Order: sequence, then structure tokens, then C-alpha cells
Amino acid sequence: MIPLRPDLDSALKQARARWRRLRFSGQLAVLGSALSAALLLLGIAIWRGAIRHTFVAALLLGRGHRVITARNGREALLELSRHHADVALMDLQMPEMDGLQATLAIRQWERTSGGHLPIVAMTASALADDPDRCRAAGMERFVTKPVSRDVLFHTVEELSEHSVPGTLPPELAGRAAFLAGLGDDLALARKLVDIFVEQSPRLVEQIHSAIVAADSDALRRAAHALKGTIGNFPAGPAREIAARMEMVGFDGDITAARELYPLLEQEVDRLRSVLPALI
Repeated sequence: MIPLRPDLDSALKQARARWRRLRFSGQLAVLGSALSAALLLLGIAIWRGAIRHTFVAALLLGRGHRVITARNGREALLELSRHHADVALMDLQMPEMDGLQATLAIRQWERTSGGHLPIVAMTASALADDPDRCRAAGMERFVTKPVSRDVLFHTVEELSEHSVPGTLPPELAGRAAFLAGLGDDLALARKLVDIFVEQSPRLVEQIHSAIVAADSDALRRAAHALKGTIGNFPAGPAREIAARMEMVGFDGDITAARELYPLLEQEVDRLRSVLPALI
């Protein structure tokens, strides 16, 4: 094992000591991965290096920011459903759901719920197309690790001024009641989410095909099945629009179905982006 330089070893020891003091003094909420001029979400793949994770968080805490940490993209989304962060730092290599996937989900939320969360991509091994992929996903900045403290502070503090709070997606507001109804069985909750993610694209396509064929019976059946899968989750716009589409099928009003379909497609996509935060 190659020893660390004495100055870096000393800095890391100080960072770890400060992290422990802040954790146990109650000044730090360990949630997602957050950092901010007020509150920051720090989504870092801890399995890729707990020391680096601790060091980044300690730097931000020492600067006077509040930090929430998440081990993966799912946890980051869950913590954003509980807290308003001013800036998010997302590791591109987080397990389960990476930084790009989490960012796409957040931007999808914002299209209907409003607000804007500045997001910074962090990675230890940048590929040539990584910056373009990050910008396409909706990230504002791209930094490589190890990031210098000056770059870290400047990036966070500049972006925090552009944070705009949004409203919580209604499905997430009902998370506690949803889980309680399942006996807090997370495995069952994940199974329901997986079923929806698997079946909803096919059901939406069946609705589209029925509209094209002007087949009101097929439209009603597909909309009813979609409404059933959505109905497993807390109430929200997707459930309401699926129910409306079913009634349109009963009425045989294909013109109304054509007008409603884009909204249905949009809301089902939005629900798919929200569901990871339920589990």
C-alpha cells in the first residue's frame, strides 16, 4: 500500500475528526447527498471511497454549509422529497441509480412541479463525452475528482443563488400512507414499482394503437388496466388522467381521446420518474 503524503494524511485526519464531531453534535443530518449555501444535497458513491466522501462533506461543513449525504440516486431522490436543497452534487457512478438517471428524474419533476435545483456532476474518471451527457441530462456544472476546495466552494456558492424551490409531487406527499398500507414492506413496494415500470409502456402503447384504430373497446380496456397499475400508488395526476381516458373509451369519443393522449403520456412518464423516491 502506498502511503499518503504527510500533508494529505493530516488533512484527511482533520476532516474525519470534524465529520465525527458534527455528526454526533447534531449539526449534520445524514440523509441524501446534499450541500448548500443553505442546504446542499451530496450524492456520492460511498462504495467508491468513503474517505473522499468524508473529505468533501467536511470541507463543505467547514465552510458553513449544511450537508445531506446519499449513497445512491434512489436515496438522493428520497431526500429531495423530504428537504429543499439549494445545490446537488451527483456522482456519475452511484449504484442502483446513477447521477445522470437521478438528474433526469429531478428535471422531470420540475416540469410539472416547478422550481429548479442546480446540479453538479462529479466523477473520478471523465470520458470524452461525459460533459455533453451531463449537459443533456440537465446538469449545470461538471467537475472531476479530486476537486480543489476553491473550485468546490465557488461552484456551490455561485449555483446556490439560482436555486428555486418547487412543490412536492403529490405521489411523494402520500409516501408515508402508501408504505403504511403495505405494512412498511419495502420489498412489496419495489415489486409494485417494478410491475408499473414494466407494464406501463406497453399499456400506453395499447391506448395509442386503440386511438389510431378508433377502437373504443380496446381503448377502454387498456386505460382501465393502466389505471389499475397506477392505482397502487398515492393519488396524483396520472391516476386522474387514466380514469378520464377510460371514461372516454366508454363514451366512444375518439376525438377526445386524441386530445387527451399527449397529457396521459406525459403524466405516466412523470410518474415513472417519481416512483424511485417512494422506495
